[in-house]
Amino acid sequence: MLFSLASFAQNTAEQKKDSAYTADYRKLRTIYVTHVESKYKNNPYKLTKVFIDKSNYNGNIQEIFSDDKLIQWVRQHIGETDFKNIEEAEAEWAKAQSASRLIAPEDNEFYKTMFELSKVHGMEIVTDVMMNKGVDGEDIRQETGFIDAEKKLAALIKKQQDSDSYREWRSLETAYMKKANFVSKRDKLENGESIYGWVERNLSKTMFSSAMQAKKEWLPLEKAKKAEMADNAEYHEFYLYAVERFGPYVFTDAMDDFLAGN
Repeated sequence: MLFSLASFAQNTAEQKKDSAYTADYRKLRTIYVTHVESKYKNNPYKLTKVFIDKSNYNGNIQEIFSDDKLIQWVRQHIGETDFKNIEEAEAEWAKAQSASRLIAPEDNEFYKTMFELSKVHGMEIVTDVMMNKGVDGEDIRQETGFIDAEKKLAALIKKQQDSDSYREWRSLETAYMKKANFVSKRDKLENGESIYGWVERNLSKTMFSSAMQAKKEWLPLEKAKKAEMADNAEYHEFYLYAVERFGPYVFTDAMDDFLAGN
């Protein structure tokens, strides 16, 4: 009898926990979607990425990204950047910062709620929300906008991979990785590091005779990648939005559609 009562109490507690988790998941998911939609509507990250690309900074961007260190670096190395002058750099930096302030309310609500609910359920609830895992067996593919986003992404994948700029970049990258003896399953890039950065750290393992040679052969690849990114900007921008908004399955489904020729 005591065992039955204990089991009943435990099962009831688990049901309450599951019910609370489901409610909190849906609450956080709603706030998260608003956060993502605001983020891509005002798009400070796109403006910031454009700024980073034009800065031509080859180091670990995470080390200088905060506290205005990036704009300070640009001011000191303006001749190495793609900005026409300091005035243009300052204007683009200010524009990116202004866009960041526009999304602050949604950002604040999301991060505040995320912190509160992670204390109750652990970081699992945050991961589940961002991955769009769903609750109560719901089909995430039935979420409003998922199928349309998946179909659009599949079409953009085809457009990207059919482009001359993509093929040129992939050809150069494959050749460079082969000469670097870089194998993605074995060799790991540090946070924010390029393959060239890895080559610099592991020069003796590569087929390059010197860091200068490695750099010289890296430049055409870097140029080709910039051309591909510009040529297929719609794909790159929509990919980031779709995966963040609907979770990784929107990309895997889109890739399956592309490979199947749908």
